Amino acid sequence: MLQGSFRQNVVPGVAAFLLSLLCLIVAMNSSTAAAEHASVSILQEKTGSLTIPSEYGEIIYRQNEASPRHLYIIGMSHRDALTRANRSTTPRAQAEAYKIGEWLVQKEGLNLLLPEGYFAVRSEGREAAAGHKSGSEQRMPGPSGSGMDIATLESQLADTTRYITAEMLLSDHYHLKLRQVEDRELYDAVYDSLRRLEQGANNDPFLKSELDYLQERRTAIMLQKIPELIELEFVRGAITSKKALLTIGLNHIPEVIKYLKEKRIAIYCPLFTSVGYGDYISEVNLCKGDFGVTVIIPRTVMDDREVLVMTRLNELVMQRESSFPPLIR
Repeated sequence: MLQGSFRQNVVPGVAAFLLSLLCLIVAMNSSTAAAEHASVSILQEKTGSLTIPSEYGEIIYRQNEASPRHLYIIGMSHRDALTRANRSTTPRAQAEAYKIGEWLVQKEGLNLLLPEGYFAVRSEGREAAAGHKSGSEQRMPGPSGSGMDIATLESQLADTTRYITAEMLLSDHYHLKLRQVEDRELYDAVYDSLRRLEQGANNDPFLKSELDYLQERRTAIMLQKIPELIELEFVRGAITSKKALLTIGLNHIPEVIKYLKEKRIAIYCPLFTSVGYGDYISEVNLCKGDFGVTVIIPRTVMDDREVLVMTRLNELVMQRESSFPPLIR
């Protein structure tokens, strides 16, 4: 009798207890998940951290995100400056850069594009480094509209029968304002140095240091022009916010981030050079103007260690987690 009573009364009680415990654990897990989701939302609202689709690229540097004045920078994989040839990964990286730019236009309301190599006036019959041409030159139109998938973009950007870049497609599809940040004289000096190296002037012991100096000065001058240019376009009513997108070659990114971190530019002219420039020492205008800056690298580049090492981005990529809070995805 006692054994039967135990089975009738105690066993169902144990089952009920276990069921209650299971429900409590599920409820606790749900509460924890909700709390974690809430904390992510609070952190995202508090920091204003920009998130981008990880399949397109990754942020490697950002500062002063809360500022209404903001420069977004995409590190570009461009065609060869002299031959205009694509690397094997260039079309894919360009397609990802387009999707990053498209996302920024839609989410951040960007309508000002500042491409490296773009000139409002044609320069001695040469195409600009970023593939942009003056209004007097014929451009092969891409498909109208937006929302193209990566495969379609990659196919178009790999087409060697015409010259087309991610920046050209972005400006066409979203009617972005294109403005020049290049210094024509520096651009031409860099081009001439590259051509001399290509033609076998490697026996000149000072040419490489001269080229490095010219490239660094060119990078600095482009960066320094941007705050005044954004302000001018905003006052003119050409843009609706003090935000812009700079597309610039991957090799320039380490210098850009160095200047931003140090809030200072110090470029010293090498000895025994024929260039007519001197040292360049200045504060960084973006920092003086309290600009926010976000630097984004396409996914294909982030996943290619050889390219990261070649463009001196590998150390920056390894340090990115300590440079800013973890990305919220």
